[in-house]
Amino acid sequence: MVSPDDPRNYLVTIARRLLVDDVRRRNIERAVLDVVASHQQQIEHITPERITAAVMLLDSLMAILDGLPKPARTAFLLRTLEGLTQQDIADRMGISLRTVKRHIAMGLARCFALEEGPASL
Repeated sequence: MVSPDDPRNYLVTIARRLLVDDVRRRNIERAVLDVVASHQQQIEHITPERITAAVMLLDSLMAILDGLPKPARTAFLLRTLEGLTQQDIADRMGISLRTVKRHIAMGLARCFALEEGPASL
């Protein structure tokens, strides 16, 4: 650290640090403005048809989740919504890690089948 005993170097160090802080602040402001602009573009593209399609997709996902056995549904939701690790899920549910993997795979398989169309469910 530069001491105040050398005023010139001390002021140069302060000025350099202030400049770095200013650059960082501007980068953050630019990133925030980019995110806001991105969200505004997404909002502009919302149409009644897209809303209807989203609602239909959510209904299909709910039907898939309702069709899963309760332990598989619980494991799948803990993984996808709460972000728990497979080991954490096994510990919480009191089941083996292998069973957790099977439950999650079942949920994922059904979700991927939805992407292929209702005939593959």
